[in-house]
Amino acid sequence: MQPLLDEYLNQYPDTELFLRGDSGFATPELYTQAESNGCSYAIRLKNNRLLRELAFHLEEEVTAKAAVHPDQFVALYGEFSYQAGSWNYARRVICKIEKRPEELFVRHTFIVTNMALSPQDLVRFYCNRDRMENFIKKSKNEFGFAMMSSHSIWLIQIVCRFVCWHTTFLTGFAAYVCREK
Repeated sequence: MQPLLDEYLNQYPDTELFLRGDSGFATPELYTQAESNGCSYAIRLKNNRLLRELAFHLEEEVTAKAAVHPDQFVALYGEFSYQAGSWNYARRVICKIEKRPEELFVRHTFIVTNMALSPQDLVRFYCNRDRMENFIKKSKNEFGFAMMSSHSIWLIQIVCRFVCWHTTFLTGFAAYVCREK
C-alpha cells in the first residue's frame, strides 16, 4: 500500500486521499499507514459482541420503532469511540442499525474512520464503495481495462478517458438515433 500512497503523495500533492474498504482490510497497520500519510479512511468492521453492546441503545430504539411501524424501514445512526484489542488507541466508529419490514432481525453496520463526516454521511460515503466496484468491474469486462499493460499511470489514464469518451459518445448517438425512429 505504501508505494501507491507514495506515488499519489508525490505526483498529486494537492489531492485528498480517501480509502474505503470492507472488513477484510480492517487491520490496525492499515489504519496507522493511512493516518501517517494523511489519508482519510472508512473501513467496515466485522460485527462482534463488543460493538453490538456499544450500539445496543440504538438497537432497542430501532426495534421499538419497527414494532410501532412494522411495514416501514427503520434506521438509526450513531458513533462511539472503540479500541479493539489489537489497536494501540481508540478510534471513531460509526454505526448504522436498521430493520427492514421483511426481515426478522436488525442489521448492524460498523465502520471505523478518521473522517469528520456525520454518521449518516459517512455510511453514505462507505456505501458508494459498491458503486465504484461495479464501475471497475464494468470497466474491466466491457471496456477491456484489464488488458492494459502499461506501467505509466498517465498512459493508462489517457486510454481510459478515450474509451469512456468513445463509449459515452456511442451511447448518446444510439439514444439519439433510437429517439428519432
